[in-house]
Amino acid sequence: MSDLFPSPTAMVKINGSKVKYLRETKGLTQLYLAASVGVTTETISRWENRRYPTIKQENAAKLAETLEVDLAEILEGAEDKAKEFAPEIPDTPREIPTHSARMEPSGHGAKKKIFLILLLVLIFMGGVLLLRWWWWDSPAPPPSPHALAIRLLPAHTPPDSPFPVIITVISVNEAPYSVLLKETLPPGCTIIASSPPHIPVSQEKRTVKWVSRSQGEDIIFALLATCSEEEQKELRFTGSLTLKNEQSTSTSVSGSSTIAFDNSHWADIDRNKIISDEEILEAYDRYGPLDKLHYDWLQIDGLWTGSGYFWDPDTKNFTAIP
Repeated sequence: MSDLFPSPTAMVKINGSKVKYLRETKGLTQLYLAASVGVTTETISRWENRRYPTIKQENAAKLAETLEVDLAEILEGAEDKAKEFAPEIPDTPREIPTHSARMEPSGHGAKKKIFLILLLVLIFMGGVLLLRWWWWDSPAPPPSPHALAIRLLPAHTPPDSPFPVIITVISVNEAPYSVLLKETLPPGCTIIASSPPHIPVSQEKRTVKWVSRSQGEDIIFALLATCSEEEQKELRFTGSLTLKNEQSTSTSVSGSSTIAFDNSHWADIDRNKIISDEEILEAYDRYGPLDKLHYDWLQIDGLWTGSGYFWDPDTKNFTAIP
């Protein structure tokens, strides 16, 4: 090989201008090349200025690897492209990249950086749009109600026998508010009495409304009704509560919603045809608002004092057993 000189160590003749051109094209500093090859920056400067036209072949190989070209491309005699680039660019300090960075082509690294920047911009814009939709465009959550409506029903009743419906509007705060309570009874039901007096809505008199005003205290609405069986084994009740203060809010009536048909008195909780001491106390305690309807508690008292009772479907009455 004409570029090899006979010596104990193999030497090659490099093209310093080509080395400088490749280094500057790839944005590398003399410090980076010096660290990669294992020489000083002064040595790199002398190679590029042709002060050392011949260098060790192993150093030339490291130099070519760092510049990411074949060895033959930096040897003297290869096409000199140094004239093709702009006037000499002074060296600027640059951090020595890690091993993984040195192995990655500079062009590919620049594209990767651009891609990452665009990706971050897209993620940021997407987050802004999502926040805008959530904050401005999404429907506002409904305001919290000032009160709750809870319905109390007995678990069972015989067909065509009076039973109570108690709805308590419980105040959440002490602020005054107006109340509109709507209750719809199942088919076949008839209202016997109500307290306070209700406003009939439907012709069947199954849907009723109350309008009231609260100063922050609880309000109790009571109904006494009967329901015929009409091929239904269970009665289902629905209702809604609308409140008006600084703003209007609506909520469903919660609590009990169904009554099953059974030939047991509604106060007989375990349906064993005996009203026990605990059950009579439970009836008086939970269904006390029936007093406003002038409910006949003497009938339940008579069943309680007997040894038992039975339901007569013909007369639609309970009879105590002595």
